[in-house]
Amino acid sequence: QEYRAVGIQMALSPMADLATSPKWPRINGTFGEDPVLVNQLVQAYIQGLQGSDTGVDKSGVACVVKHWVGYGAAVDGFDGHNSYGRYAELSWDTLQKHIQAFDGAFEAGVSGLMPTYNILRCNGPDGSAMEDVGAGFNRYLITDLLRGEKQFKGVVLSDWAIYRDATRETLTGNPRQTPATIAMCWGVEELTPAQRVAKSMLAGVDQLGGEDEPAIVFTALEEGLIDETLIDHSARRILIEKFKLGLFEDPFVDASMAEQLVGKEEFIELAEQCQRNAMVIVEGFKSIQGQRVYLHGVAADAFSEVEVVPNVDEADVAIVRLQTPFQTLHPEFFFGSMQHEGDLDFKPGSDEYDLLASLSAEAPVILVMNMDRPAVLSSIKDFVAGIIVEFGADDFAVADVVTHPELAKGCLPLELPSSMSAVNDKPVDLPASGDKPLYPLFYRAS
Repeated sequence: QEYRAVGIQMALSPMADLATSPKWPRINGTFGEDPVLVNQLVQAYIQGLQGSDTGVDKSGVACVVKHWVGYGAAVDGFDGHNSYGRYAELSWDTLQKHIQAFDGAFEAGVSGLMPTYNILRCNGPDGSAMEDVGAGFNRYLITDLLRGEKQFKGVVLSDWAIYRDATRETLTGNPRQTPATIAMCWGVEELTPAQRVAKSMLAGVDQLGGEDEPAIVFTALEEGLIDETLIDHSARRILIEKFKLGLFEDPFVDASMAEQLVGKEEFIELAEQCQRNAMVIVEGFKSIQGQRVYLHGVAADAFSEVEVVPNVDEADVAIVRLQTPFQTLHPEFFFGSMQHEGDLDFKPGSDEYDLLASLSAEAPVILVMNMDRPAVLSSIKDFVAGIIVEFGADDFAVADVVTHPELAKGCLPLELPSSMSAVNDKPVDLPASGDKPLYPLFYRAS
């Protein structure tokens, strides 16, 4: 309702990617690593946002499910926005699990689909290697598999910047990559922009993501690389979704409705309830209600049922909020400089490790973990009396759960590894292996 009230008709979501590569920096946008769970949640998300169980309607928002397919099987966990992260690696059998995660989107009649940036290192059913190009240029993935086997009838929208030229900065980070040199034309670097457009459209892409200059399509047409029939088919798919949204009959928004709907109190209350309910208690603890509490990483004004004290030696309990450890391994790349890469464990001598060790010597510690990636908690588990995992919650929701633990109803959508060696030994394409993780998939404290 809020989207439509302000004129947003399409959402570039949800992510149906399986989070099988534990170090991958985009895990926080996914529904986890289990294909059955992801399939169900993606289907429910699309049905809710599109306003119907079988496709978008005039009250809904057109969803673009992404990223087709295998994005979460990132080699070394590196992201496909970066040249060093361009590859995903899967077997034919594990590719089927990554495909399965999208099936709920097709059942829900999703309006659109976005291919991944990555080049899939995967042999097809006949044992032959797939073409060494990004998925937005891969005819097998889009036309044969998506359009053919999955019978997808909606719009295929490319991800952004795949038609741009890759410069030295793009490929090496030397000199440092800037927004002006962002490009993800993996596997087709040697083609001209018009040739890339043609290859992408012939692969099955209907709409060029992030492009607002039609001359590039006209050039491909004039050079005989594509014909008008191909453009007509794509235009028809796009227009059908606009008709379903009612944008030809009623293209405008009512500004007064925007003021009434955006930030509506009942919407905020529901969002806050979701934040509380989605938290996962993996090490149980008793309510801190009425106790003296020392806080680190949580705002004092979020708490109303405790006495906040300034020093840990005055406290009955310490509440510490941290996030999964990370490294900045590629600061010379635009996206790499912002993304959380590398190790997931708390190393002795790190600020976070030393903080937990020192606080636990003074008071019991309840650790609140913001898990954008699955943290390795083995080295710090003995320092804490309770552990809450959250995936994006404000301080008030955190305060509510540590005061009333029964509000947290979630279970882990990812297994939490026992060590970094277990992380590094895990195949990047395989969902939870169950090989003695510290906390298994779907775990929650009883």
